[in-house]
Amino acid sequence: MNPSPKIDNLKNNKYDYFLITLICLLIFGMYGDSLQPIRVVALSSIPFIIISFLETRDVKNINNVYKTSGLLFLWIVFTILWTSDIVQGAKEIFYYLSHFSLLILTILCYNKANNPLKSLTKGWIILISLSLVVAYFEIFYNQHLSVSLIESDFKIYVDGKGIYKKFASVTFGNYNTYVMVIAMALPFLFGFLFLHKRFQTQLFTILVITSSYFVLFINASRGGLIAGGIILLTWIIFAQRKKVNHPKIKMLILIPLAIYAIFNHINVILDQVSNRVSNGSSFIQDEGRMELFLSAFNAFWEKPFFGSGIGSIQEEMENVLITLPHNLFLEFLVQFGLIATVVLCIILLNLFKNIPNLKSTPKAMLISIFLTFPLIIIINSTYLLHPIVWIFIASIYCIGSLNKSNISYD
Repeated sequence: MNPSPKIDNLKNNKYDYFLITLICLLIFGMYGDSLQPIRVVALSSIPFIIISFLETRDVKNINNVYKTSGLLFLWIVFTILWTSDIVQGAKEIFYYLSHFSLLILTILCYNKANNPLKSLTKGWIILISLSLVVAYFEIFYNQHLSVSLIESDFKIYVDGKGIYKKFASVTFGNYNTYVMVIAMALPFLFGFLFLHKRFQTQLFTILVITSSYFVLFINASRGGLIAGGIILLTWIIFAQRKKVNHPKIKMLILIPLAIYAIFNHINVILDQVSNRVSNGSSFIQDEGRMELFLSAFNAFWEKPFFGSGIGSIQEEMENVLITLPHNLFLEFLVQFGLIATVVLCIILLNLFKNIPNLKSTPKAMLISIFLTFPLIIIINSTYLLHPIVWIFIASIYCIGSLNKSNISYD
């Protein structure tokens, strides 16, 4: 007896599973260097991307992705003609090819999936769940993976005294990058929570979210903590204003666990935050970061319209100790110029234009991302060469522009 079409449609198809797997591949972080597993998958998928382009030329939203990505990629490649670091520029052409392929591939999988929103959020929560296993090992045992750019005996200086810093960088090289990953993931974790009704699923998700906030406090990135606070507040307001399946009982179950964690680890949390505050000028301002921004602006001003070319950022910022701008827009502005950056800003703003037309949970996800986007893009030292940034942008586009309904199932 053949299953009815209605029952069959409840199941994930191959694109659901591939979307989940694609996001989960981010867990390998810096392993593989240039040939990170997710880049290999993205490059291997180029034939599929080309075939899909031929099949979806009449689908406006998908066709716009191809056109915009293609033109932006061609401009980036074209800037190698005047780059100040042609060797690095040649390497980065390979990176950008894989990352634009990754962006398109994520959107294509979402568009073809049976349960796109649930699969997208499931991929993000699995990614964070896997990373938290490593993060807790780093925090409590002070042992870090081989790709960590920071030594285990790393110190910050408070009033002239060196203090060992606890941190978790997982596979992402440094703890600021991992903070960026968590900040990007939190809206999707909350979305996953409110898309599911099962007790076990909601309880597990709350544990993951709570653990993520614990890591944010340990790493004590100011931008990450503020972004995390804004995201939490957004979802509290959303839960109060909408008739959603509140996980109140599950929250009550977590109270004893939270009390235990506070009494046993509050000193560690407060030490990390207070040391970071004492080490900087204030909790929301950093003179060193402002110096980097100023240096990037000066580099941009030397070649304002067309930029200094692909791969040139460190060459152009050689007058400062850290040759990275800690800002996504400045990173793009210095290398690719004012014209391309204005185009990029228009593209990113368009990601959020459909917020008023979305249903409640996707709307809350996109609002929380929109409110924290200015913070997320200044947490890390570099952005454009991280695959997760491109999947993050693709995820925003999927939620805002591909209005595909999930089949309600658990």
